[in-house]
Amino acid sequence: MNKKLMAVAVAGALGAPALDFAQAANVSLYGNFDGTIRQSRYTSSSVLSPTSTTQGTNAVLLNTPQAASQTKNQLHFNAPRWGLRGTEDLGGGLSAFFQMESGMNPDGRAQTSDGVTAGLGGRDSYIGLRSNAWGSVAVGGFSTAYTNIASIWNAVSSMGHAQIIMGNTDTTGTANNPNCGSAVVGATGALAGLNTLSAANAVVGSGVSNIAATTGQVGTTAQLAAVTLGAAAGNLGGGCTQGVEGNALSFHRRTSNYMEYTTPTMAGFVGKIGTALAENAEPTSQTTAVQLANGGAAATRFNPKHWSYALMWTGGPFSAGIGYETHQGFRGQNTAATASSGLGLNRNSKDKGTTIGGKWNYGAGEIGLGWERLKYGDSSLTAAGANGFQITNWVINGNYKVSAAGTISAGYSKTPGRKSCGVALTTVVAVPVAASDPGLCGSSTSANMFGLSYDHALSKRSGLYAAYGKINNGGNSSAGATYNYIQGPLSNGAGGTTGGLIGGTDVTTWLVGVKHSF
Repeated sequence: MNKKLMAVAVAGALGAPALDFAQAANVSLYGNFDGTIRQSRYTSSSVLSPTSTTQGTNAVLLNTPQAASQTKNQLHFNAPRWGLRGTEDLGGGLSAFFQMESGMNPDGRAQTSDGVTAGLGGRDSYIGLRSNAWGSVAVGGFSTAYTNIASIWNAVSSMGHAQIIMGNTDTTGTANNPNCGSAVVGATGALAGLNTLSAANAVVGSGVSNIAATTGQVGTTAQLAAVTLGAAAGNLGGGCTQGVEGNALSFHRRTSNYMEYTTPTMAGFVGKIGTALAENAEPTSQTTAVQLANGGAAATRFNPKHWSYALMWTGGPFSAGIGYETHQGFRGQNTAATASSGLGLNRNSKDKGTTIGGKWNYGAGEIGLGWERLKYGDSSLTAAGANGFQITNWVINGNYKVSAAGTISAGYSKTPGRKSCGVALTTVVAVPVAASDPGLCGSSTSANMFGLSYDHALSKRSGLYAAYGKINNGGNSSAGATYNYIQGPLSNGAGGTTGGLIGGTDVTTWLVGVKHSF
């Protein structure tokens, strides 16, 4: 059965009129299965991990021991997916196109992200119009223009680097909303739970600080999960039907409510500009119950904005690209207005990222280079809570064909950690903090990753591979905490029951896998 007939069969199973699909000019079914058996080794960490307690009206950081070393054997499928895509020629150089892509779990493993990516259309899905003369416009939920630059420099198909250090992890979902006490999970309609200040926002001294013991991967570590201020922090509560929120600090994003314009190819150049519509913007400024009780003024109107840009060029064996992206309000929170904290957080803080990359196909293989700088604005309204910082990441990777069927690939990526940090990330907080506290800025938040793999093609659509990966984390870094490719769906966080990675843990992974695409 060819792909078009398979698409008709799938459409019928989904309740769509099969005759309409059969009459379409081009509708095809596609997908990918990538199953692995792997062993991951997690080191022990001698440094102490920050947790929290209450001192007066403020939460302060304490130190607790880290976990011991651990070895896990796991079976895991890497981003398995299937989809339908199609086009229709409308005449005059104009065509319509669509794609609906969904994730799945062939190993039967349930996870909290199922409602995001495993739901129907949970991955890159869109509809649009394309003109030979003026380019294309697409709307839906799909990867941003900035994220596309990773495809320019990436030269590794197994144990790649695009979603770990580069981009400050990847994420799927809407922009974060401080007014959601809880969010609706996928199509189930279940509430994800109360919004908290946990790892994303811990109160330090008299200010509120974005403190995750990572390279900036806010919300990916459970180290500060004990800080649960909930409604006391001014969350306006209620279930939000906007869907699941993405990681507030990620720049490799698959974004909901997204629209993008792509230029036609001109002398090898293609440009993209996209924005996510702010469906959750407030109609007026908000005053929380806690602010009223403490005589605080209304908070600034929450008005999120998201713009993404890319310019890419291909000429012969060379390709290059540059991307730029801005976020406004992604780290916004409602917070208590007390005598010590003032109005707390800036609900419309601004973050921006710049990236460049290139790749050279030298015949027997490819070499790719990527670089980016991410700047996170100050999301505090108090001097003591200043929490802006900057991260610079880079990657080099490549592949070499050793035979008609065999390819060796390798890559190395690195971040020196947070730099140009605000005072809340550089000041040692009140007692009792041990001298061994690795800190929340500088080399303690650094990380690097090395990957090596061998792919052996069995056919055009099937293959076997083996891979090795190693992540080295600074004392307060947990790079790779949400990336299953290198450490499996469950790592050493929460007693080994979640994908969260304890700060300061190094991870070594060996795996063998089989791939099939259709």
